[in-house]
Amino acid sequence: MVGLLTAGIGLEVYAAIEGGVLAGGFLGAVGDVGLVAGWGGGWSAAAGAGFGFGSGFAGALEHGSSVGSALVSGLKGGLIGGLTGAISGLLPGGGAFRPVEDVQTGWEDSGIGGASRAAFQDIYSQAATYGARDVMGSIAHHEGISLTELDVGLTALSFAGDYLMGDRGPLTDDGGISGYRSRIISEDKLFGWNPALHADVGMIFDTFDALLTYQGLPSATGWKAIFSGAISNINLGHSLGASEVNVLASDGIVGPSSVAALPLGRVAPFDVNVVNGSGDIVPGGWFSKIFNPWATIISPWEFGAHTYAKYYQSYMPVQ
Repeated sequence: MVGLLTAGIGLEVYAAIEGGVLAGGFLGAVGDVGLVAGWGGGWSAAAGAGFGFGSGFAGALEHGSSVGSALVSGLKGGLIGGLTGAISGLLPGGGAFRPVEDVQTGWEDSGIGGASRAAFQDIYSQAATYGARDVMGSIAHHEGISLTELDVGLTALSFAGDYLMGDRGPLTDDGGISGYRSRIISEDKLFGWNPALHADVGMIFDTFDALLTYQGLPSATGWKAIFSGAISNINLGHSLGASEVNVLASDGIVGPSSVAALPLGRVAPFDVNVVNGSGDIVPGGWFSKIFNPWATIISPWEFGAHTYAKYYQSYMPVQ
């Protein structure tokens, strides 16, 4: 039995390391960010896979399962652990190789007061993310699954949405990340012949993306930006795209950024400039100050004012 357990763990760890090495080599073709992210994800996946296999195998045996059933449970735990490890390793790996000039956050020029504000915002941002994950974890456990399994499923659905409905388009001609109902329509995509229906169905997948970003996890849009190395032109976001940029900035993937209509409940870290509309219900109007005290609230007041080009673009930096 010990030999079987050891062999199973060894198989999972070996596969994860090999996956990381291959990912590192492949992503290296798109730049240093991809290379470091691939290696970081591979080694982290190895650790997660080994732990997941061991805990799943041992847990099943403890509850009286046969060795065969325990092995299946271990392999399942190793898969989930490996995926989780890969995600947790890819993000810091990508952030670690961000160019030094992109890391400047204004601390140097802001003195003690600025550093205190930076610390407060970053801690507040992490606390809000933790709270969102706690809520999602409770929902997942109520349905009989773990939060990890839920997030793996949401990530898979997010990529499925991009494949079936198209990517969420850029916010401007120069880049940025857009929000709900902005998927690029084409004839080869689902309901590509009907723009209105395409946008409506696309919102289902947009919601999966939103559930990920509220937990501080990238959607397919964010992962594609990391994998492609195209992180220099995504420091601007609107609505759901603002939440995506917020995730990438919190993890150090992108540098100082600006977001418009950051959804209510999301808290920006120090180097993310937030602009919300006083009548925009998505960020909560003036109530958004509860979550982002230093956000700029634009006027005039107009209920439901959410469109980027009409209400926000003139207040945002030129890409």
